[in-house]
Parts: sequence; structure tokens; C-alpha cells
Amino acid sequence: MDTIQTDAGSNATNNASADATEHEDRAAANGAHSSGSAPTFPSEQFGPGDCIDERYQIVSVLGRGGCGCVYKVIQVALKKEFALKTLNPLSTSEVTTLRLHKEAQAASRLQHPNLVRAVDFGMIGGTQPYLVMDLVEGPTLSQYLKQHGKTSVKEALQLFLPLCSALAYAHEQGVVHRDLKPSNVILSGDSSGSMQFVPKIVDFGIAKLKSSDATHAMTLTATGDIFGTPLYMSPEQCMGTGVDGRSDIYALGCMLFETVTGAPPFAGTNALEIMMQHNTAKMPSLKEASLGESYPPALEKVIGRMLEKNPRDRYQDCTAVAKDLEAVARGDFKGISVSPESIALRQNRQLQLSTSLVSAAIGIIFGAILTFAAQQYLSPTSTREHDTKTTESTGTGVFDLDTGFSYYSTIAGTNKIFNFPSSQKHSLGKIYWWEAGKLRSVEARGRQTVPRDAKLIFSVDGVILVAPNIWPCFHPREFDGIVLAPHTCYVDPDPLNQSLRAISEQDKLRILTLSEKLMTAKSFYSFGGLTHLRWLTLRNILIDNVDGPLSGSKLAELENLQQLQVLQLENIVGITPALKKLAGGTGIRRLSIIECKLNTDDIALLPELHSLEVLNMHSDTIQEADFWRAVMKMPNLKQLILEANLVEKLNPEALSKLHLTLVTDVAKLPPSVKKAIESNHAIKLIDDPDAVKSGGDLFDPLKSDPDAVLSPS
Repeated sequence: MDTIQTDAGSNATNNASADATEHEDRAAANGAHSSGSAPTFPSEQFGPGDCIDERYQIVSVLGRGGCGCVYKVIQVALKKEFALKTLNPLSTSEVTTLRLHKEAQAASRLQHPNLVRAVDFGMIGGTQPYLVMDLVEGPTLSQYLKQHGKTSVKEALQLFLPLCSALAYAHEQGVVHRDLKPSNVILSGDSSGSMQFVPKIVDFGIAKLKSSDATHAMTLTATGDIFGTPLYMSPEQCMGTGVDGRSDIYALGCMLFETVTGAPPFAGTNALEIMMQHNTAKMPSLKEASLGESYPPALEKVIGRMLEKNPRDRYQDCTAVAKDLEAVARGDFKGISVSPESIALRQNRQLQLSTSLVSAAIGIIFGAILTFAAQQYLSPTSTREHDTKTTESTGTGVFDLDTGFSYYSTIAGTNKIFNFPSSQKHSLGKIYWWEAGKLRSVEARGRQTVPRDAKLIFSVDGVILVAPNIWPCFHPREFDGIVLAPHTCYVDPDPLNQSLRAISEQDKLRILTLSEKLMTAKSFYSFGGLTHLRWLTLRNILIDNVDGPLSGSKLAELENLQQLQVLQLENIVGITPALKKLAGGTGIRRLSIIECKLNTDDIALLPELHSLEVLNMHSDTIQEADFWRAVMKMPNLKQLILEANLVEKLNPEALSKLHLTLVTDVAKLPPSVKKAIESNHAIKLIDDPDAVKSGGDLFDPLKSDPDAVLSPS
């Protein structure tokens, strides 16, 4: 007979209700269940100070359920915090052990900023399994909705687009969650109610792997078994038939519906009623569910397609869902890939079920619930006769997990081999190196080979900035340079700053470029400890989200500022203290200053940069006469990159004394000025408007070989 299984200790019939947020709010950690009827045996075995498997010391209890407990722990050797999930020894059987093992397999394969990673799996005393995951603290979506109510459409899209990305990645890796619900989404970050969170999906406890060992997989979650939470279960899950990524899309649609309206699409007094509605009822309109509010028609279309009864009529992958949600965010209703007429036709067609089919569905679902109830209330609680026999303190030996404690790279002769997380669509970024004057690169994805002694520059993809757990996988002397480009999506400041501090531990780093980042003062000052740093770019940096743009006084506090040879600054407030400190050193060879509101004192400091060879200036506050007087006192200057309005003020005296390359927007120069410059053969005039705005190739380590300017550190 078909069986139904919900989460730890939950009774599918009694716990199903119209209020989805009453289902298992998670206690600020991975997989911590808090609802359902608790069995008579205790689920909390360990207390603060206890040590599990001689490696994980208990800090506190994060949550408990009928089948086990979740603890906050410290890994003794690494002094790092994790979440550790145990199964109650009285409820441990071969099936539950294998299911937790499967959860470890599923989660360990996934490296994505919106998915929680598993780092270890082991057995306590040879009988009780445990799973170790990254610690993620914050409210669940369920808790947030309960406290703040429904969100705006804009806030919901901000939340669900990253979830689409995470699920698209997981499905690509062959993992289907099968139990998506608001309590399985942790909102990491600020809980002020502004929805400025990084959502993270947790609990792949019933995840279905597309395993090559199909027979073994079916014994754990065979077709005919029903897993999930009724409010968010797809019709095919309710029927106990096969599920795939489209089942997750259905659940995600239910969650999106609830997030914007405050109510799930289908509700009832018991699991049977809800599951029957998933199979036979027409989706209510968003206006109806929200008691009269209006919504963009495009959003109604997208959710309608996500909640199609037939998987073939739904979106076929989460990438397509994300594309249409992005169109909704833009207000581009024409960009939606499904029309309301086609949704209505399909829904009406699917509602025309024969009496025999409806009866069959009722029979399957009702039988499943009865079986589940019988298992919960009639079976003995102890299932020791099914316990798996394993050796004591097996730790990671039970299962080959990516523990996060080994490096991505290994040395093989004259090569270095990287084994990055594999994905067809997602990459951690790109690895660059210069070789015989040419720039080489490989994707930071899968297995890659680079020359052993190459000076590697890591151009980081935005997603890694919210996944600080990835950085320890790089050797602390892995990179010669790191490039953090601007990102357009919201990045949770906490993991971002964890990533920045991890970058500061790359103790051989010579090159660092940071663009459009919000960081704490602590993170910023950590870069001052990079004793080998010679090339630094700081563009539009905000400190603590209170002080505003980075100030010259804070910049001057960097311990290594005077040892820099290439410095590019953009939007620095009150730059004078930094220029004064630079003037006391002898190393700076290239300097770019963009939109920094320079004053007369700042210009007067330029001739004190005795080693300066390349200068880029772009500021509307520069006094032209002061500037050209300063330039005439800089005999080592080889290249000037300037706006045309500054060049056109070039006086005859300065013109006669210059011996350098002048880069500007030549088209904006008055003909007389252009002619005068060209008549001086000691000046090489180059037309490059883009360089005027950005500093050009000489300030980009991926366009200009750093070894051409940087002396050995």
C-alpha cells in the first residue's frame, strides 16, 4: 500500500491547516524542526559542552523534532561553528539512516550561495547518524510571513529570483528537493523587516538523487511513497507518482502565491482535502486570495503556469521561471512566455476529470494517509531491529563528502590541478595568468589545469561573495591577484564581509581590485595586513553603510599604503590624508584618481610622488592652472590620461616642457589645441575616451601584465 511521510514527528492529517506558516517553523538553523506531535521518547540527548564523535562540541540546541535534534556546534580542530543534525536513537532504522546519508550526499554536491552545504556525515557509537552543515542563522520565510505578513511583489521577486537560481543549479546537479516550503527557506541577514536577506534553501532530507544506482534509490523513496508537506505538494506527489524538478517548481509556485497574498493557494481542514484540491481545484486568483488586492497580470500568469496540474504544462526548468519573473520585475508583460488564455484552457481541461479518475485519486491519497497514521500510532517506536551495523566514530569515512577542509588545488609535476565544483552553467569565476605576454584563462569550474608556477589572478563571480565557506578551499598562497567586479544584485553584508576577510588571508596577494562593495571598517583595515600588496583598486567603496563613501583618512590608515606601486581610486571623500601618506613613500608608479573632488592642496602634493610615471585624473574640481604647474614639476611622468577640458587649458609653457604620452578624448579638443600638441614631437597624442573614464589598460591587471610595473615583493 502507498505510504505518506512528512517531516519529523508531523502527522499529515492532523497538522495540515489553512495557515501554512504554522507548519514547522525552523529555529534559525539548518533543518531544525519545531512542530508536530512529539513522541514519548526524548529527542534532545546532548547538552552544551558535550562532544560528539570527539570532533564537534555542543554549544546550544537550535531545534528539535520527533526524529532528532539540531545543535549549534564548534568543530574542535578548526574552531569553526556548524549546525549538527542527529537522529533520535529510538527512531533510527536502516531507512532513516540511509535517508540522512542521502541528505548528506545531496547537499554535499551542491555549492551555491542560496543552498546550505553539508560538510560531514558520521555515526555516534556506530548506531546513531549525524549530519554536519554550515550554520545559517536567521528567520525562516515562514517565520517572517507570520511576523510581518505578506510582502510586496517587488520584495517577493527579490526573494524568489535567487531561489530559482538555486533550484536550477540543484536540478542541474541531479537533485530534486521534494519538500520545498517556507520553513525550509532561511533568510540570512537583517531581520528588520526590509526583506534585505539572502535566502537559503535547507533540508534536502528527502531529496531524490538521479542516482546511477536506481534500485538502491527506489528502496529509499520509491514511486508510490509520498513525501512532502500537503500545502506545497504537487499533484503528482499527492498521487505518489514519479517526481522531478517540475514538482519543485509547483511547490515554489505555492510559496510565491502565499508570499504575495498571505495565504496558500489551496487549504483545508485535513491533508486529504488539501491534496485533493491540488489535483482537482482551480487556482484562485491572487486578488481573491488576498481579499481584494490588485496584482500585475503578468505575475498571475507566471504563478498560474507554475501551478499547472500536469507537469508537462508547467515551466520545464527554473531558469525559465526566473526569466519570466525578471520580466515581471521590469514590467515587461509582453516578455512573459505564457498567455492567460492558455492557462485557463489548460486548467479547464484538467478539471474535466472523469468520476473514476477522481475516485482513484481519493483512494490513493486516503490510503496513503491511513497507512501513515497507522505507522505513527500503532507501530512500536523502537526500530532497533533495523539498525545498520557500522563501526564506532566513523566520521567522514562513512561517506566521501566534500568536507570544505581540503584545497581545490593539488600539485602534479609542472602543473597545478584544480577540482572546482562542477556545473554546466555556474562558475566560481575565472582564473587568469600572463604567459609570454599573453593572457590565459580557465573557468573556475570542474577540473582545470594551469602551470604550477603561474601567477594566478582570480576574477570572482558575484555569487561567491555570499558563500564565504568556499574561500577556505583555496590555499592561503593560491593567488597573486583577486578581482572583485561590481555586482548588481543585493549581497548580504555579513557573508560578503566574511569573504573579504578570507581574501585578506591570501598572504601572497600582490593585486586586489574592489568595485562597488559595502564593507565594514574591520574588513577594509584587514587589507592593510597584506604585506605583499602592490596593486590596489578601490572604486565606489562604502564603509559600514553609515559613513558613506570611503574617506581619505580611512585610506591613510592602511598599513601598506606606502608600499603600493599601482593605485586606482574612485569616489573617495577628502582624499588629502591619503595623498600626504603616499607622498612620504617612494613606490607609487601609477595613480588614477576619478571623481574624488580634488582641491588645491591635493594638486600640490602630486610633485612629491617622485616615482610617479602614469597619472589619470578625472574630476570637475581641478584648477587647471594649479594642475599644469604641478605637472611641470614631475620629470619622471611618462603618461597623462586626462579629460579634454583639462587638456585644452594646457598653457604654452607647459606644452613646451612636456615629454610624455597624452591620452584624452581627442574629438573634444579645440582644433587649435590639437594642432599645438601635435606640433610638439615630444608629446605622443592618443585618442582613447574609454581610458579617460576608467584609467585604461594600465590600471587593469587583466589587460596589462602586472610584472611590467610591479617590482618583486
